[in-house]
Amino acid sequence: MKYINRITSVEKSLEGMSPAEVYKCRIDETTYYLKTINKVFSQTTYSVKREAAVMRWLTDKLNVPEVLEYGETEDSEYLIMSEIRGRHIDDFAETPLQYISYLVKAIKQLWSIDISQCNFSSRLDMRLQELDYLLQRNLADVDAVNWQDTTNFTKPEELYLWLCNNRPPEELVFSHGDIGANFFVADGEIYFYDLARCGIADKWQDIAFCVRDIRDYYPDANYERIFFEMLGIEPDYPKIDYYILLDEMF
Repeated sequence: MKYINRITSVEKSLEGMSPAEVYKCRIDETTYYLKTINKVFSQTTYSVKREAAVMRWLTDKLNVPEVLEYGETEDSEYLIMSEIRGRHIDDFAETPLQYISYLVKAIKQLWSIDISQCNFSSRLDMRLQELDYLLQRNLADVDAVNWQDTTNFTKPEELYLWLCNNRPPEELVFSHGDIGANFFVADGEIYFYDLARCGIADKWQDIAFCVRDIRDYYPDANYERIFFEMLGIEPDYPKIDYYILLDEMF
């Protein structure tokens, strides 16, 4: 506990829907972030132990926070990381083409990573097992009020069964796993955070979350078309729909 005992001030962040708690803190007059989560999530992609390992692996591959310290208490995991600066991606929403171009840039940077040496999996086998774990322990978001208006399910067990029975083939890349709002931009460079869900996964997972955000911001379907033109691929809407549904209970 080299660093955690030196924290001089703490301010809790109220952003995000993750079960983790995030605190802005000061150590030796420098700002850092402390992230904690109950150990009941240690076998899931909410684990900050997993996040610390991913961040260390990504250090020379992407712009990510530096891990200062990872540790455990009797009932929780904690991670202390450096602060990343810049403008949040959502700050660019008023300029749609710039916003979309940064989404595309972020995705292409993730895809550029060689997955042959990656030991982190976020493939569907793992994610569906994780969802089952959360459902069995009443840790999943099963309140349909929180789900997308386009989701045609109201019962979590029906949605889970559908996800298991309709798994699409996977086109594997390095995926962020929760890309939508989890990066900053500074001097045109992308700085990623909330990295616990990173790993080898279907490329359409990150695309689906970007499409979901573009639809939320811009009712004009032309912006979605522009996104795919910038990305240089044709949309696969069954896969996009699948991954949006997969995220409903997380």
